[in-house]
Amino acid sequence: LDASHIKVHQDASNPAGGQTAQAMGRTKGGLNTKLLAWVDARGRAVQVSLAAGQRADVRAASEAPWPKQMRATIAVADKGFDSDAFRAQIRQRGCGVCIPSRSNRHAPAAWHRGYYRQRHKVENFFQRIKRHRRIGTRYEKCDLYFLGFVQLAAILDWLKRPF
Repeated sequence: LDASHIKVHQDASNPAGGQTAQAMGRTKGGLNTKLLAWVDARGRAVQVSLAAGQRADVRAASEAPWPKQMRATIAVADKGFDSDAFRAQIRQRGCGVCIPSRSNRHAPAAWHRGYYRQRHKVENFFQRIKRHRRIGTRYEKCDLYFLGFVQLAAILDWLKRPF
C-alpha cells in the first residue's frame, strides 16, 4: 500500500461542484490529488482510489475501499500509515501488518525488515503509470474520469507484465 501525489493541471482546477467534491486539495505545491494503490507481490495494481491532496495517507487508506483478495496476506506500507486503528483494521481482515513505526511513537511496533524491502514494488508501479502523461498530470475535472484513466493505465500495466 502506498499513496502518491498527482499535480492537477490549471485547466482542470475549476470543476463543477467544487474542488473537494472532485478529490482535489491544496498542498504547499499547489492543487493535488492523492492516488492510493494496493499492489500484489508482483507489483500489479489490485485496488486504486483517489483522495484530496492534503488528506493524510492513513485516513485516506482507511476510508478507501479495500481489495477483495486481501486474506491471509501481509500488508506492507510506509511510516505514513502508522496508526493503531489502521493496524487493527488490517488485522480484522485476517492479514499481517508490516508498517515501521514513526520516530515519535512511544511504543514502537514490530515490523519485518525483509517484508518491508518488498515495498519498492508499489513505488515501481507508480513510476510506470506516471509515464502516461495523462496520469502524471491530472487534466480531467471529474474524479471518475480521472480514476477511469488510472484504471486503464493499471490494466495496460497488467498486460505488459508477464503473468
